[in-house]
Amino acid sequence: MNKSTTVAFSGKQTWTVTLKKGTYRYQCDPHVSLGMKGSFRVTG
Repeated sequence: MNKSTTVAFSGKQTWTVTLKKGTYRYQCDPHVSLGMKGSFRVTG
């Protein structure tokens, strides 16, 4: 599932997701080359 906002977005955004076990990656598309990315693992 991909979720996003526009670069100019300012404010509050709430998303509800159900995650299965596994590793998830995320990134800031306009700044990914600057290292604005990461990952997390769901274990339980």
